[in-house]
Amino acid sequence: MKSDNANLAKAVLGAYKDRLHLFEAGDTLEGGVKSIAAYGHTPGHTVFQKDSILVIADLIHGAALQLKHPEYCPSYDMDPDAARQSRLRILKYARENNLTMYGMHLPAPGYTK
Repeated sequence: MKSDNANLAKAVLGAYKDRLHLFEAGDTLEGGVKSIAAYGHTPGHTVFQKDSILVIADLIHGAALQLKHPEYCPSYDMDPDAARQSRLRILKYARENNLTMYGMHLPAPGYTK
């Protein structure tokens, strides 16, 4: 089954190869978007900053709990220790830089300061 998933992933990437832009965490992307490593939820989990906006993707899953207790990990963080460290580091970075965080699992309207 794993080889089927690997073959599917390779086929999908192959279909998009002419439009795919690979990058490393820490690179600045087109338009001045900064990529920041936030590993733990998934191995390559990355957040993106543009000016005062920080898109945190899946860094926070339960905002009511994790914004107060970022050390708490949901069961679907693949590497809980790395996820915890990433959450603590990114939340501190956002506070210190007065960033507005937008996230896929933040309650409406989808952002927090």
